[in-house]
Amino acid sequence: MTASTHLVTAPLPPQPVLLALFERVNEGMLLFREDGSVALANAAVSEMLGQAENAAGLGAAQWLRQLLPPDALEHARLHGHWNGSLPVGERMVIAHLYQHEDAGQRHYLALFRRIEGQEDYERELQQRHAELRQAYLRLNGTQEKLLQSEKMASIG
Repeated sequence: MTASTHLVTAPLPPQPVLLALFERVNEGMLLFREDGSVALANAAVSEMLGQAENAAGLGAAQWLRQLLPPDALEHARLHGHWNGSLPVGERMVIAHLYQHEDAGQRHYLALFRRIEGQEDYERELQQRHAELRQAYLRLNGTQEKLLQSEKMASIG
């Protein structure tokens, strides 16, 4: 039982209802398999990626793979998720990539949100900076503990 299952009190609606709801989501949603086949691409992702994707002559999943940093898919495989900002045409988007494996088949869900204007971009950069700072502080703490352990081992 996951932490969120206690909130679930009804079965999932039929697939046409889910698809209609996905179409109304303002963020781009792309559900694809590791082989590049696309199970879902809502209107928002088609709008965001469509022009650049068509210019590249690739399918949505293949185009996204080229756009992602080299380690993004591997990071998603190892940790279940990856996020970052990506250039799409003349704009930037925030991308969240989630991975789940079932019966040897890897599935990915990519969510995209446009960065509108300089303020959004700066806010995103500040958030990334804060995340990097926290990671740096954790790394320093771990290094200090390791140094202490090495000192204790050399003494004792």
